[in-house]
Amino acid sequence: GEWLVNDERTEPLNGLMFAVNMLVNTESGDTFSFNEIKRWLEEAGFKNARTLEAPGPSPLVLATKA
Repeated sequence: GEWLVNDERTEPLNGLMFAVNMLVNTESGDTFSFNEIKRWLEEAGFKNARTLEAPGPSPLVLATKA
């Protein structure tokens, strides 16, 4: 799973706190916005990136291999 944050990296609080935890406890850990993940998916040849609300703190990120 992934804790998604907004593009401005100002919310949600749980995602931001997880980013701090990753920064403190890993070499280069972070959390990312949907648009960052979407860009990576498109660069890897995926299309139609979207989110799907699911139980839990963050939505699922789905994409189709082009």
